[in-house]
Amino acid sequence: LSDKQLKHYRIVFTLIGDGSEKKKLLKLENKLGIMGNIVHKTVSYTQMPAEYRKADIFWAPSRATVYWQEQFSTVLLEAQASGLPIVTTLSGAIPENVGTAAILVQPADFLALARAVKKFILNEDLRRMFGQKARKRAVKYFDIDLGAKKLEAVYRSLLK
Repeated sequence: LSDKQLKHYRIVFTLIGDGSEKKKLLKLENKLGIMGNIVHKTVSYTQMPAEYRKADIFWAPSRATVYWQEQFSTVLLEAQASGLPIVTTLSGAIPENVGTAAILVQPADFLALARAVKKFILNEDLRRMFGQKARKRAVKYFDIDLGAKKLEAVYRSLLK
């Protein structure tokens, strides 16, 4: 993302969690000289709402492997509920999860990911618009009351 337009921004990526690829990632960050722009954290689930509140943009790139593809990602639901603008990939069930409330790019298209994040960085109105769309989507389709009502209807139909 090194670009004249971005030189006035202090860009920091916060990565939360300890995945199996973390050692490789740290090695790559060191090789690229970008350690100062990346913060690694491991936090409890109860601390996650605070982490979402600190974020300006949420991004979740994903790509399928021979044995796995992204399912209905809880972190994308949480990001939507938090009203964050989202950048993610057209992989697995992600498109059904986020609908039009995210910028979606092809898996492994690193330039498209960078362009999408840059778009959000440089355009506060676009960030706000996508954040509002995300929050509305979360409330409309994924609110716990909706699920509870559907579950209640199933139980009532079984108990008849």
